[in-house]
Amino acid sequence: MIFTKQEIKQYKQQLRKQYSQELREYERTVKMTSEELLILREWTSSGNSLHSNPYGFNHGGYAGEMDFIDAFRLATEPAECFVALCFDEYEDTSFVF
Repeated sequence: MIFTKQEIKQYKQQLRKQYSQELREYERTVKMTSEELLILREWTSSGNSLHSNPYGFNHGGYAGEMDFIDAFRLATEPAECFVALCFDEYEDTSFVF
């Protein structure tokens, strides 16, 4: 199927409208810092869905791609927190980092 330039333009406009509506709803329901909100708005204003992320993070294959804020938080968390989660059964994790 071949699309005309007008059809492509209309499709992109529909996507932007959908993403804008999703963003407003998301902002009302998800607590986030002002930095997270700014970065999320920048991500979505570039034509990306808030339900996608630039890191390629997913939910282990069962629920699809991780949304932007969850992925951003995971990517920016201090490594010590990640180690604590992974090695919580060990008392001494000082050998890591």
